[in-house]
Amino acid sequence: MIRVVVSLDDERIVTAFLDRVATRNWNKGNRDYFARRYQSLEVRDESSL
Repeated sequence: MIRVVVSLDDERIVTAFLDRVATRNWNKGNRDYFARRYQSLEVRDESSL
């Protein structure tokens, strides 16, 4: 899997990298990893920047 981070305006890719841990968990069928890891992602309000 590749993790991609985009700018707040979704116009630019800030960074992208191989996520070996996520790939390993996906291949093993460990979907609980994703529920635990990504259940509370940071949501930014660009008006506060």
